[in-house]
Amino acid sequence: MQVNDEILDYQEELPIEDFFPGVGDRIKAAFFDSIVMVGFMFLFSFIYSQFGHVDQRLKILSVLFVFVLYDPIFTALRGQTIGHQIQGIIVKRRSNQAKNINLFAAFVRYMIKVFLGVVSIFTVGGNRQNLAIHDMVSDSIVLFK
Repeated sequence: MQVNDEILDYQEELPIEDFFPGVGDRIKAAFFDSIVMVGFMFLFSFIYSQFGHVDQRLKILSVLFVFVLYDPIFTALRGQTIGHQIQGIIVKRRSNQAKNINLFAAFVRYMIKVFLGVVSIFTVGGNRQNLAIHDMVSDSIVLFK
């Protein structure tokens, strides 16, 4: 999988942190996303409190959305979560940066990110495109928007 040659040529003239988001940018985006996720939980709680009885299955689906589907859905459809948007970064296909990664790749990327946690994020900076392990596996690249 190749990254656009123009990007690599241009990147050689700039420090990596000027072109590919580093660990700090990604951690800040994750922090903002955690706030968004808590906000979703408060929103769902408020909505459910307006009704006398809410089916447990709906509550379970809400939790699944927040903790399992939020990141992959936003990444696949928009190329960025709300935290990424606030931080000014975007996730694209490494093999075709004009396209977002698909939902399956976004889900795999998120699961690896969750299970490896800090290990994955600290691989950023160990290569020219600041790829984390979850980026390598899912054919994704994080760029400044």
